Amino acid sequence: MFRRSKKIRDSLTKTRRSFFGQIVGLLSGGEITEETWEDLEALLVQADVGVQTTMVLVDNLREQVAKGKVHNAEQLQ
Repeated sequence: MFRRSKKIRDSLTKTRRSFFGQIVGLLSGGEITEETWEDLEALLVQADVGVQTTMVLVDNLREQVAKGKVHNAEQLQ
């Protein structure tokens, strides 16, 4: 039983690290492009954040960029 719990916990840790690694990789680039937004949306949906929550998050980030508060992808982190 404990081995199974450890295996599940280890698998979840690996998944979490992979997800955050992909987010960091995506946002470590310079310019924010439409592809950046699409990739971010896809990663969030794949991470089971939910479509509605993903859209709210991305829309809020887009608004920050439009207002000039964020100038490059790295600042989205």
